[in-house]
Amino acid sequence: MFCYGDGTSDATLAGLPAGDGNIWCYDPTDGSKGVHGYPYHSYVWAYNVNDLITVRAGSKAPWDVVPYAVWQLPDLNGSSIGGAAYDPASGRIFVSQLLGDDVLPLIHVYRVSPPQ
Repeated sequence: MFCYGDGTSDATLAGLPAGDGNIWCYDPTDGSKGVHGYPYHSYVWAYNVNDLITVRAGSKAPWDVVPYAVWQLPDLNGSSIGGAAYDPASGRIFVSQLLGDDVLPLIHVYRVSPPQ
């Protein structure tokens, strides 16, 4: 659920005044002031590259492009993602999880199967 305010791990405070002009947002992963939307989920949105090319060419509006598939990455929920890269030769996607290995990033590798 979207919330702007101070993060707290105490669910009983959620929605109450925080005393600094904001409200408390239930977010056990982030106590900072700002945007919260706990629980967090990581997703891949897959787009047809030809749709993106038509947007760049000016033949299609960016908001008219929709993903052809969306799937969740359950092992990354609540994590900050640093970036991703795709290797077409091996069909693998590499996703960087910030601070996934203490202070170091952790690289998750996924294999993409061609559509059946």
